Amino acid sequence: MAAPMSDVQVEALGKDVVDWYVRQNPIFATYIGIHDHDHLLPKGTYEAEIEECERVKEFLRTLEAIDRKTLSPSKRVDWGVLRNAFRLWIFQSEGIGIWKSKPAASDAVGDSLFPLFMRSFAPLAKRLGSIVGRLERSPAYIEQTKGRIRTPVRMWSEIALEATERLPGFLHVIEATGKENLTGPERARLEQQKQALQPNKPAGAPGIQRHTATFKLDPPLAATNGMNLRFVLKQHFGDNFFIGRFRLYLTGSDDPLDFGMPENVVQAARAPAGQRKAEQAAAIIDFYRYQDAEFWKRKMAAVKAAIDLTNFGGGAERVRNVVRYLGVA
Repeated sequence: MAAPMSDVQVEALGKDVVDWYVRQNPIFATYIGIHDHDHLLPKGTYEAEIEECERVKEFLRTLEAIDRKTLSPSKRVDWGVLRNAFRLWIFQSEGIGIWKSKPAASDAVGDSLFPLFMRSFAPLAKRLGSIVGRLERSPAYIEQTKGRIRTPVRMWSEIALEATERLPGFLHVIEATGKENLTGPERARLEQQKQALQPNKPAGAPGIQRHTATFKLDPPLAATNGMNLRFVLKQHFGDNFFIGRFRLYLTGSDDPLDFGMPENVVQAARAPAGQRKAEQAAAIIDFYRYQDAEFWKRKMAAVKAAIDLTNFGGGAERVRNVVRYLGVA
């Protein structure tokens, strides 16, 4: 029996949404396994976010023009999923507007590279070529995002600054792999773009002073079993001054801690291509995921969205992928 015309409209709209967002956000396309745009990045401008929200409003108007009562039971579910996703998308963009306050360029660059590096969907050399393409576009993307921040929040800016400082650790892993698998111009392009993305203050971040103090024990500790170290921090600038956020690091290295990669990650990156053990690959994944707040946000969203809709047709599955990626479930 042929599906009602309204069902066909909902199915077509769901496909249009995914097709549009694949073009709108190449990072999303890479994550769901579409690799036609792996070398590209989305637009990072303020205007691009406004245009995206307007497009979602158009989708919502198209959806609400379809009479839900004429739909089959499965497509009524699809209709509801789409409507809620559109409404929440618009509310997050216009009502909450975190994108106007939270610098996210470093997270976006890291997210764009991670699946290309870790997923073996194509030969490594080809994936590294796409990585280089995205690295080449990253400075322009980061520059574009500067115009997005209108109401910066200090805490979010500090988090963004930490993300910016951590990004080179991941780039070191990529560079080490590239040296083993790329030659000539491609290798030179990778090294050049890695240098171009050295830490800088994230776009839109207010002035934040960073101070680092290094102390070396002389003589060094002979043993640490059962030993307690006590650190006392004092400030003498009056009641209106605060020490702020701080971290303490201990290392057995002769060199001061440089906030680089842990030793097991360094060794994993040095392993020859194709010979990396499972635990070495896991060390790289864990290192990146541990510091990727966006990953944990999406993971929590996926858990919240873990409602079994597999009996409601392909449209719901496609929309659920979008919802999981955006963290709107």
